[in-house]
Amino acid sequence: MNEPLKRIITQLYDICDPNSDSLRNDKEAISLERARLKTEFLDYVLYLSASDGMSAGYECEFLQNYFGVTLTPEEVRKYITTNNIYTSQFEQIVPISFMNCIERDNKFYQKNGSLDASHGKAFLDVFECVGKEFLVCDGEASESEVSDFSIYTKMLRKYFNENYNGPTAVKSAVYIEDVHAGE
Repeated sequence: MNEPLKRIITQLYDICDPNSDSLRNDKEAISLERARLKTEFLDYVLYLSASDGMSAGYECEFLQNYFGVTLTPEEVRKYITTNNIYTSQFEQIVPISFMNCIERDNKFYQKNGSLDASHGKAFLDVFECVGKEFLVCDGEASESEVSDFSIYTKMLRKYFNENYNGPTAVKSAVYIEDVHAGE
């Protein structure tokens, strides 16, 4: 497992959850924001899983290691079908957690006139790192997986560019330089 990736995933949970400090002492508590982000991660990774038409054990292991989700390959296929994950419609659905991050960035920037670190950029960075790591969890990335990864990340970047109103040279709210996803 890529420990730096696991760290930035945890950081994104904290960023997306405005009440994260109040949950620190209660390991059983999970906010709606955390549950939503976990579902958005799951949907995204399973969208990439469907790219090559196979759901394998190593992909299920990835879900367990990074998101604590235990599914069999058959359950993965059923989830993808039931939730219409591998569709062109899904490729256009902007995650609510991402929209909320950008909205908070914009409000903070409007109120304070500055923004040192962007939550929206952090969301982009983490989703891109997760996607890269997932693509190679079996040792290689197929052409269809890379294509679907590009389609999805392009949609996220387009939404960010069209909706983020903060400074253009803002840094991410997570430090990703030591993650090395997809290597």
